[in-house]
Amino acid sequence: MRIGQNCSLSASGDWGACGSGSVRSIRSVRSVYSVFGLRAGFLWMVLLSQCLHAQVLVPPAPWPSKTVTVVVPYAAGGGTDSMARFLAQKLGETWGQPVIVENKGGAGGNIGADRVAKSSPDGYTLVMMPSNLSINPSLYNNTPWDAVKDFSPIGTVATSPIMVGVNAQVPVNSVKELIEYAKGHPGELNYISCGDGSPQHIAGEMFNAMAKIKIQHVPYKGCGAAIPDAIAGVVQVLFSTVANMNPHIKSGKLKGFAVAGLKRSDLVADIPTVSESGLPGYNFDVWFGLLAPAKTPKEIVQKINKDLNAMLSKKEVKEKLQVQYYDVLMGTPEEFATLIEKDLARFGKVIRDVNIKPE
Repeated sequence: MRIGQNCSLSASGDWGACGSGSVRSIRSVRSVYSVFGLRAGFLWMVLLSQCLHAQVLVPPAPWPSKTVTVVVPYAAGGGTDSMARFLAQKLGETWGQPVIVENKGGAGGNIGADRVAKSSPDGYTLVMMPSNLSINPSLYNNTPWDAVKDFSPIGTVATSPIMVGVNAQVPVNSVKELIEYAKGHPGELNYISCGDGSPQHIAGEMFNAMAKIKIQHVPYKGCGAAIPDAIAGVVQVLFSTVANMNPHIKSGKLKGFAVAGLKRSDLVADIPTVSESGLPGYNFDVWFGLLAPAKTPKEIVQKINKDLNAMLSKKEVKEKLQVQYYDVLMGTPEEFATLIEKDLARFGKVIRDVNIKPE
């Protein structure tokens, strides 16, 4: 191969005879290419560095920047579902982003809770969970999630007060009288619940243990069938929600004489607590709360909690929940975490002592 007039390239790749001027020209070309190559490489490195640096400095999109999903671990149409849908609508209005409800029932709420426990901790998948969160770990073998380790508590939403009462024909009108009657008539009283391992069942067995009595448990397949039998006198004692009992108390078919929580309920403010009317220290509330997967950034948890409490403090929201027989329960993430852990211990002891099994 000829290079100009005075230089050639052999088949082996060596330069043949070249004039001195040609050699200098080739060396100059090599030098130019070498310099430009170094400069080009350097420039690429600078540009790449700038790009990477620019990526790091790009601020993340403010939360929320897309749809938020609230998982309800039960079928549509129940109390947890209706509350979640109402809150989803209100939070969506606050955030300017869609908030949708996804029903994922099964295994007493375990399947839906597990769905959230294993979701990305970015604040876009939440769960509305009742106090079963603190019941299920002791009730079921090998629950696929840990109530403390797998969730970031955001805040409580409301309670559904449990009421203690009897059929209208039972000759007792207070907690103290009920305890005395049970002790004087062993084996004669039984109480209804919405099923084995239900909150009402736990409440009844906690009452038995603290009062040192034995009122026999009669589980029903849901709360709907239980109330008519209580009215008919098939069973005598009830541990049920204010929502289920209050209409029949007003009609005189049932007697309700105490609420199970530590504080009186705004729904029935004239009815005392169990603790103040014969069984000091008794406390059982069915609560509802919002949780995110563990390791969700603290600033996201705090924002949701702030917006949730702001919404719950509104008069129209309180009134809407009270119509559905719920008392608003606001709090911090830390207070909710403490509640979960305390109830894990309290409910777990009752479940183990009585050997309660799920249906």
